Parts: sequence; structure tokens; C-alpha cells
Amino acid sequence: MMQLLCIVVAALAIPTALCHNGWLEKRLRLREPKLKPVMRASAGIQDAAGGQKRLRQESPEWILVGNSMLNCRVDNAELEALTGHQLYKLSFSGTKSAMWYLMLKTIVVPSGAKPKVVTIVFRDRDLTRPTVRVIDNAAMIERLHGRDLPEWQQVLGTYEASLTSSWTKLTTRVGDGFDTLMPSTKWNEWARNKVQKTAFNLSAFGDNSDYPVRREQRNDLLSMNHLRKSSDGTDNAEDEEADKKDTEPPISFDPSPDQSFLPHMVKLAQQAGFQLHFHRIKTNPDMAPPMDEVQRTRVAYLADLKAWLEAQGCYFTDESGEPEITGRMFVDTIHIHTAPENRQAYQKIFWRQVQPLIDDLMRNAGSAPKTAP
Repeated sequence: MMQLLCIVVAALAIPTALCHNGWLEKRLRLREPKLKPVMRASAGIQDAAGGQKRLRQESPEWILVGNSMLNCRVDNAELEALTGHQLYKLSFSGTKSAMWYLMLKTIVVPSGAKPKVVTIVFRDRDLTRPTVRVIDNAAMIERLHGRDLPEWQQVLGTYEASLTSSWTKLTTRVGDGFDTLMPSTKWNEWARNKVQKTAFNLSAFGDNSDYPVRREQRNDLLSMNHLRKSSDGTDNAEDEEADKKDTEPPISFDPSPDQSFLPHMVKLAQQAGFQLHFHRIKTNPDMAPPMDEVQRTRVAYLADLKAWLEAQGCYFTDESGEPEITGRMFVDTIHIHTAPENRQAYQKIFWRQVQPLIDDLMRNAGSAPKTAP
């Protein structure tokens, strides 16, 4: 018994001591230069105050919001030179619609920059899938105080309350244990990420799918589609699975403010006085889309999305039919090569498509919406 007690004490004391004097951090290269920041890209913006300050300094008339799909396609200086408009690319890798709303709400509007146009660059059903990447961006959501917003609770309150399974509680407690056992912030973040990634990999034991596909499957599993309850309050998962086997239900566009952040984005733009422009990107035509997303994004869905946006005074463009965007431009399913000549070629195609809209809006901000050619 005494030997066991000594082992436990040593297991707790040694890592704690090593973390306090920094030796373990140095050995594991956990110092600041080796760590990825929580909010990746957009010139080092790491919180709402920093983003607001940057936008005030830049004072752009055109802001583009998105994730790595935007990062690889657009270079701020190159596109600004091509278009002649002062712009800023507010993009963070690994984000989706929930975080894009937070960028508008906590960075763009409070900055006082007053852009004329904000373009949201998205893929397929991104705008109405609010739960995607929420778990992955927990730290970013905290920095932008997302959960303090009533809109956040309206859209995601039920979803986040559902993340209380025994496994979730266990991993949370393990993470909390690191707070006490390993007080160094850098070591703590490293350990948490390792536990989360290991758990994710273990959950895919025997699955030969690559990481992006499994991540998409996890996002789909944790989406709102699986949170519906029967009239007696019990889970309807088995009934829904049986329904899927009989027929594939059509994916319909739902503009309800309880179902996505899209109507909240539109309302925010109307209140703040800038025009919203939504641009759908083309995926690699030579590769199968992730989780058959393109096929599942039905024509009716896109038509309804476009009609609703334009009825709200927003603008919609879609590059998916552009023949000049070929498979050779891509490095994977959704990202293009960032080689300057490739990115510049894409930017010329992009600008050719959106120029009539953007130029008109720069001249006449607040004019009636029109369909881009």
C-alpha cells in the first residue's frame, strides 16, 4: 500500500515540478513560437479587441469573411490591386457559419470600420449547418464571448446542452485534471489537444476513411438533425434511421432564426448598414465531394437560398459553374494551390464574376439587390 501511495505521489509531483520550472515545456517544444494560435490567419488577430483595432486601422470598404477556402484563394494585397477597392480578408482556418457570425457581431460591427460590403465565402450548405466546427472552435468561441449572445443560445443552446454524454463528461474531467496537474498554459493546451485527438482516432478504429471524411461524419452525427425528439420526449434516432433506409428526404432550405445564424447575419447587416454578399465556391471537379455534399445540396435548396437572400436585400453569386476553375487548380477537394500564379488566375476569375456587383455597390451602397451575371 505504501509503495502504491509513493508511486501516485511521484506521478503527480514530478510532472508538476517539471512544468513549474519550464524544463518539460522546453523538451516538448511547447514555447510560444511552436504553438498554433487559437485564431489562425487574418494577420495574427487573436481576440475581438485586436480584430476591431485592426479593422479601424485598415478601414476597408470591402470585407471578405471565411475559412481556409478563402485563405488559399485570396491574397489581400493581390486582390486589392486587381479590384482597386480597399479590402480586408477576415478569415480564420477551420471555421464555419457560427464563427462567421461571431466575426460580424464581435469584430466587424463594433470596430466602427463601416464597410460598404461584406462577402461571406461558403460551400454548399455551410450557411444552414450551425453546429459544424463548433466543438473544434471552443477556444475561439470563448475569446469572442459567443455564448454570452442571446442569438447563440437561440440557435445552439439545445445542441450544446446535448453534449453531456458520459464520454463528454469524462474527457472534460480529464481536461480539468490537466488544469491542476499541469498548471503551465502551454503544456495544458498541448495535453488537452492530444487527449481529444487520440480519443477521436480511437473512435475510428477499423475505419479506413481519411481524417477529413471522418471529421465530416462526426460533424454530421453531432448536427441538429439528430436532436429531434418524439412527442414523449424520447430519442427518435432509430425511427429516423429506418426512415432513411426507405427514402432519402430532400434537404430543404430553412431560414428560421432557431435553425441557423443566417437570418441573424442578415438582420445584423441591416442594422449596421452594410450590404451582405454570399459567394458559393466551386469544389474540385475531378474529385468526389466530401460526404456527397454537392449531390445532397439539391437544386431546390440553392434556388430557395438565393431567392430568400435576394428578398432580404442580400446578394448571391455562385462560381460552381465556372469552366475555367479546373481540377488542376486544386490541391485537394476544396482548397486550391497557393502558388502565386495559380492563386492569381483564380482571383481573376473570381473578380470577373463579382465585379459588376461590387463596383455597383461601391458606387451606390444600399441600392436594390440584383442578380449577378
